Amino acid sequence: GAVSALNCVNATFTDSIFAGTSTNSNTTIPYTDGNGGPHSGQTVNSTGVTGLTATLNSGNFANGNGTLTYYISGTPSGLGTASFAINIGGQTCTLTRNVISGSITALDCANQTLIDSVYYPFPGPGHGSIPHSGSNGGPHNGLTSNSTGITGLTLTISPGHFGNPLSYYISGYPSGTGVASFPITIGGQSCTLTRNVVATTVASLDCSNPINSGTLTANTIVSGSTYIELTYTMGNGGMHIEPTVFSTGVTGLDAFAGTFPLSNGTGGTVRFSINGTPTSSGTASFVLTVGGQTCTVTRTVAP
Repeated sequence: GAVSALNCVNATFTDSIFAGTSTNSNTTIPYTDGNGGPHSGQTVNSTGVTGLTATLNSGNFANGNGTLTYYISGTPSGLGTASFAINIGGQTCTLTRNVISGSITALDCANQTLIDSVYYPFPGPGHGSIPHSGSNGGPHNGLTSNSTGITGLTLTISPGHFGNPLSYYISGYPSGTGVASFPITIGGQSCTLTRNVVATTVASLDCSNPINSGTLTANTIVSGSTYIELTYTMGNGGMHIEPTVFSTGVTGLDAFAGTFPLSNGTGGTVRFSINGTPTSSGTASFVLTVGGQTCTVTRTVAP
């Protein structure tokens, strides 16, 4: 089997080859004046960018002009040009394939999609996604970006492929409330993503009608289910983080609610468990805070 010319310059291919990513790409090379005879195929390794193999299965040349399809497989060693020495039908040529990185033409931080909020002082997560366009379908390595303005936060995009949403999540403890900015550079494009860090809030806290459970007796350790439960309205979905509150008046007691999410757009209750040993009889006072609202609740300690 023989041909009079191989035309590697005008080879066509089905898809791109991306650095660091395994590939299975077909490349078709035209030839002229085939004599209809058989060929035994060819396997050739790449030079320049290594790690790739072009394989031509055995077959027959056409009578006249035709094409040969080489199957390129493997994982390229880097960016650049992979060259394959083609030698078939008594002719030679050099097939080249560009090995490229994943890229996009536009990155739109201003129109990000927000999935949830970032609350102070609770650590993220704040999830979202960044629109992009002009993708070549290639891979990206993801990124991490530390916040400025409101510090203490880290935005992470996991490795993936362009064309899929650039989803991110935020972790860490924000330094306060305000605007946290994250510089984003990926796929050859850059923008600055901003997220508002807000405080956990409730519209009101009803301290006039607390639900009190259990009894308190002077010089006796608190036992059983002893608590103060307060009702709030219109939470914003943030986290309640309240340090232990110590009693005044009658000392020796503390109230603790722990860390948990408040409702979003509705109301609910917060239960403060009471612990310790009251030092005397009388009135124990607790200054309790929920979502920026504060009030003083008292409990009677019996002799």
